[in-house]
Amino acid sequence: MTSSPPLSGIISYPVTPFSPDTGEVDLAALRRLTGELVDAGSHAVAPLGSTGESAYLGEKEWDAVCETTLATVAGRVPTLVGVSHWSTETTVRRARVAARHGATAIMVLAQTYWQLTQDELERHFATVAAATDLPVMLYNNPGTSGVDLTPPTVVALAARIPNLTMVKESSGDVARFRAIRELSGGSLSVYNGSNPVALDALRSGAAGWCTAAPCLLPRWPLALYDAVRRGEEERADELLAAQLPFLRFIVAHGLPRTIKAGLELQGRPAGPPRPPLLPLPAEATEELRDLLTRLEAHPLVTGTAPAGRGRPDGRVRRTCSGPAPGRSAPPGAPPCLGPRPAAVLVPVRAGRGADSRPGRPRNSFRLARPGRVVVPAHLGADSRPTPAPVRTGPRLPRRRSAASPAPGLTRDAARVPETRDRHPGATPRRCPVGRGARRPHRPAVPGPPRTPRLSRCPGTAAARWRRETVRSRGSRRGRQPVRRYPPETNRLRRAPGTGQPRP
Repeated sequence: MTSSPPLSGIISYPVTPFSPDTGEVDLAALRRLTGELVDAGSHAVAPLGSTGESAYLGEKEWDAVCETTLATVAGRVPTLVGVSHWSTETTVRRARVAARHGATAIMVLAQTYWQLTQDELERHFATVAAATDLPVMLYNNPGTSGVDLTPPTVVALAARIPNLTMVKESSGDVARFRAIRELSGGSLSVYNGSNPVALDALRSGAAGWCTAAPCLLPRWPLALYDAVRRGEEERADELLAAQLPFLRFIVAHGLPRTIKAGLELQGRPAGPPRPPLLPLPAEATEELRDLLTRLEAHPLVTGTAPAGRGRPDGRVRRTCSGPAPGRSAPPGAPPCLGPRPAAVLVPVRAGRGADSRPGRPRNSFRLARPGRVVVPAHLGADSRPTPAPVRTGPRLPRRRSAASPAPGLTRDAARVPETRDRHPGATPRRCPVGRGARRPHRPAVPGPPRTPRLSRCPGTAAARWRRETVRSRGSRRGRQPVRRYPPETNRLRRAPGTGQPRP
């Protein structure tokens, strides 16, 4: 039975940036790189794989990278989080962390030190898959794990594990893509993880291509996948032939060091790889520079955009002020790293409210916040966009007092402050004392609230004493309610032990 794959298209692998000074994870650079992958048109983002140096991260670092990446993607595209570890317990913990932060699926590699038996592999994968309800991608990479999962083994594991629905095949054997689909009856989605055989894998029925190439050249993998979908065989062959030297180079020299060296050449530093990995040597870096320069100006992708991300006529939608594809930037100009939110000039209405500013002329303008729809005041109802426009800021209603200024009088001359009492039963009264108004005291003992008796001015000291309040204080007989009296009542009481009235 054939079902739609949870993921499809170009699945981009971001590197994990490190600070060159401290060696710690650079989360700010990770947010920037992840946002650029999404803005460039990647169909999915897969952090914490072999490109992300997941094997060299501590658990706190792993959690921070997982949370930051998923928060940056924010559901704009699916996410595939690599949760592999040497132990089953840590792999289960990572799977639950990824599920808690909103991952679309998880990927599990048979990352082992001792050679595992078939029963041990099955128990490991089944335990991790049972930890969450997320779809599981089985990762077969004999070059890094030392374990080769053949198509019969993969299909047998999928038959026993319900949520194991995807397989990433990185052995480089193109025949396995068709074999897995045929043995599983189409229930398993197969993804390519070997860059040099990307075109053959897509033609053999692979649902997607997992690659780190979009970190440096996002248009090339997207253009190749789009050509295969459209059935443009000749164009697909030309695209693969042009980028094949670059794909072989980054695989031969190691993905983390080559991708980070390329980002440094493009002015988007991501720090060095974490030891024991070493940076790319100088000679290889110059070779990588030549490859990037040639591909960035290649006519096959200049002026084209992937399906679903560009304009209907196939031209690139310019989203920043950087140079056009194939053209060099002027000296000192920043690179084009992604879309920049548009700023709109909005007329500011004079008068009171959140949009008014002191000292501004009546017909002044200001910048609206990005993402808001603004309609100029001179446009009619027919020119309004859909959905309805949203105001750029909160507009508070004008507060009117009970006493409006009479004609010919200024507002300050006729201003009468109001009380701010909002206690049930308290009636707002006019008071000449502006800052003395207070709330009536609420009873501290259980029971319904008492209705305070307010004087003409609740902000004066006499009014505070005239309120009937009940408070509690400690005594030998326990907590007893004590009634306070106004000052004039206390003066009539006798002072204890003297027989004379209180002064």
